[in-house]
Amino acid sequence: MIYFCSYIENVYDVSGESIIGRAANTNEIVYLPITKEDLIAIAESFILASEDHAWDIKQILNSLIS
Repeated sequence: MIYFCSYIENVYDVSGESIIGRAANTNEIVYLPITKEDLIAIAESFILASEDHAWDIKQILNSLIS
């Protein structure tokens, strides 16, 4: 299993406000912007995790390129 960690300061609610310092509402949706660097780090983690994961990432990248 691969985990992606980020700082809570990067998470915001629907109105664009930080969720720090308040209780979450029931069924509240929050957003975490993911940068290009985050995506590269996630892909690298999958590639290193196993041969099957590496093959999956290669297939995804091939489909994006073509």
